[in-house]
Amino acid sequence: MRVWGLALALAGAWWAWSASALALSVALIGPPEHSRQTDEALARMRGELLSLGFEVTVSERSGALEGDSSAARARIVRIATERGAAGALDLSPSGVDVWIIDAAASRYNVTQVELEADAPNASERLAIRAIEVLRSGLLEAGLVPRAASATPTPSAPTPSLEAPILPAPKHEVERARVGLELGAAALASLDRVGPAILPMLRLDWDMRPWLVRATFAGFGTRPKLTSPAGRAHLAQQYGLVGASYPLGVFFGRFTPSVGLAMGFLHTSVDARAAPPKQGHALEKWSLLMDGSLAAAFELTRRYYLTLATHVQMAQPYVAIRFVDETVASSGRPNLLLSCSLGGWL
Repeated sequence: MRVWGLALALAGAWWAWSASALALSVALIGPPEHSRQTDEALARMRGELLSLGFEVTVSERSGALEGDSSAARARIVRIATERGAAGALDLSPSGVDVWIIDAAASRYNVTQVELEADAPNASERLAIRAIEVLRSGLLEAGLVPRAASATPTPSAPTPSLEAPILPAPKHEVERARVGLELGAAALASLDRVGPAILPMLRLDWDMRPWLVRATFAGFGTRPKLTSPAGRAHLAQQYGLVGASYPLGVFFGRFTPSVGLAMGFLHTSVDARAAPPKQGHALEKWSLLMDGSLAAAFELTRRYYLTLATHVQMAQPYVAIRFVDETVASSGRPNLLLSCSLGGWL
């Protein structure tokens, strides 16, 4: 009987210790206004915490409370204590406030982790640094037994406070997204071909950090060319496939980028000559190279506006002649301005 009593006592102690380790909860508090960076950081922090065995609750911060105001601090503490959380991660556009809350001792500690906006994978770095601060703070406060970091339980993983943080699988946080843009482009050459307004369709594939784009524009207005020998109307369509690279995120919503693309330029000329000469209708296909500088404005979490300027070179370029006189040319180079509204599908 003494042996069974000792076994039951040891089992009860083991159960109480493992339950205290596994019951540890962390509150994630989202910002009042979302952006792509804050959503990525929030998703990565949640995935990291779950993979370490923490219980995670997510709530939204209502209102634009200042992070260092007494009202904001009281609200964070109330959210954490209502959920029985020992820690809280309060996300804002500027970074993460890491809270260590000891409800039994009625005390808390706050550490700010700032967002390195110009660093590559800024949201990933922010999430990892914030969780490192959270784990070390819980350990120093004695809210998690040190033995819990070395002894896993067979039923569920325990919070490992000594092991390095492994990044969450990329497909869980940085899923490739597909976007569709509709807009218009103004196309003109530097050699006397006036601007043409072309409807534009673009397909985007966000592969982080590169943005792959397929663009088609055409069936718009036709610039008119005139000379004493006659007149001609010029119609152009083009298609491009390429990629752009972001230069950073500014003010949380503005993302400039540079891009390169390759495709085709289809040019058709419908000429009318002054009698007694005759005009002709001609078509030409050319290889098209495109360099661009764009700016994307995030309107909401799903929709965005893109403005871009392009320089295009065609090979072979198109020359328009009346009799023996070259009156204009296209594709050496062409300039293009585009504006489009897009949405992630």
